[in-house]
Amino acid sequence: MKLAVISFTDDGRAITEKLKALYGEEVDMRDGQVREQELTHGQWLSQQFTQKVPILFVGACGIAVRMIAPFVKDKLTDSPVLVMDDRGSFVIPILSGHVGGANELAKELAMSFQAIPVITTATDTHHCFAIDLFAKEQGMQIVNKEGIAKISAMILKGQSPTVYIEKELEAYEDGEYFTIGKKSWCLPRELTRVSDKKRADILIGISCESTEYTKLYLKPKSYVLGIGCRKGKECSELESFVTEMLAECGLTLAEIQAVVSIDKKKEEKGILQLCRKYDLPFFTYTGEELMAVEGEFHSSAFVQEQVGADNVCERAVVAYCGKKESLFLPKQAKNGMTVAVGKL
Repeated sequence: MKLAVISFTDDGRAITEKLKALYGEEVDMRDGQVREQELTHGQWLSQQFTQKVPILFVGACGIAVRMIAPFVKDKLTDSPVLVMDDRGSFVIPILSGHVGGANELAKELAMSFQAIPVITTATDTHHCFAIDLFAKEQGMQIVNKEGIAKISAMILKGQSPTVYIEKELEAYEDGEYFTIGKKSWCLPRELTRVSDKKRADILIGISCESTEYTKLYLKPKSYVLGIGCRKGKECSELESFVTEMLAECGLTLAEIQAVVSIDKKKEEKGILQLCRKYDLPFFTYTGEELMAVEGEFHSSAFVQEQVGADNVCERAVVAYCGKKESLFLPKQAKNGMTVAVGKL
């Protein structure tokens, strides 16, 4: 797990050392003193927010709030930020509790330190259904985040918001189970389903097409991104190329459900940073698994010699989607990078 940690006291530094022992090289440690040749605190934090790395402050909440203030932009894209006191007694998520995963990380850290996780999100303290967490878990894009508070307020009052779910998402005839790509889910008991798309009282719309009349529009992430690249490609270069190729298809990274590649790329730093930045799961396949995928692909004898498969991005997409006709954008190549897109 990638984690950025900053501490300000001797006791705090002892905690960061324990974190380093627990999580290894993935922990980026920093103390309150800025030495020559080092990034300033602001530069360091900007880097973490850009890469959407979880940040743990070991110290006072006030210090954390003041330091992150210039970088806070959007609850759906901000880095998860937590605070732990320098005795390791309490862990408090203060930013991106649900979508960013700060609440879950707080519980994980609390278990490691035998600390108390201090969760303040209303739906958590009242043990209620959280619509934004549900959307994240089921692979849905939250299009208009302003609606989250409206829906949460209703649920906290014991009310049942109405929801329209696109018919094509039904996995079973009884209309109670649905599927988005490889994710299957049932209708949460806290929501009331309506079948008439034109009703004026619909509050949540779950659909691949715009439902602008709803308070909250959840759009299924219906695409998968296949990536291949030379070793050492920077995240910024991969992101630029991927964004460019998706734009040509009328897509954005917000519509991608997962990133796929060959197992030889499972530790590729640039790909991992891209996935973390956009909160995308990353799946890999062996060369043998990719070569077993049926279909016609843009093959390369050189690539097969290097990694054990004649094509990485297209074969990985079809392997994930499970059907030959799923390839939406065939292999695109540039400067040692290849991408392909599949539709689930």
